[in-house]
Amino acid sequence: MSDLISRKALIEKAYEEAKHMAEPYEDFGVLVEWLAEKTPSAQPNSFTVIDKKTGHAPDYEKLGIEYKLCYCDMEGFAIGEDGELYLLDECGKWEWPDQDRFEVIWDE
Repeated sequence: MSDLISRKALIEKAYEEAKHMAEPYEDFGVLVEWLAEKTPSAQPNSFTVIDKKTGHAPDYEKLGIEYKLCYCDMEGFAIGEDGELYLLDECGKWEWPDQDRFEVIWDE
């Protein structure tokens, strides 16, 4: 809970500092970008996935075949807002892979 409180305090401080940058609604996009740079994210933005069967990075072509996705054009993994791991292809299809099979390691 203290992480959430400190994050909120940092956002409020950054917002107060940013008020001088622009009048309300003038170049709002710049203000949003500036706030994003000044505030820490809730989670790291990048991660590595390890296939527990092999102990190595996943073979996306084999996973595409296994999960009936476009195996020749795989995007990789994504993590949804709910924390679930998704396997994506570049054709817009996705599947929930076996959650116990893969290990997610957050990059620092």
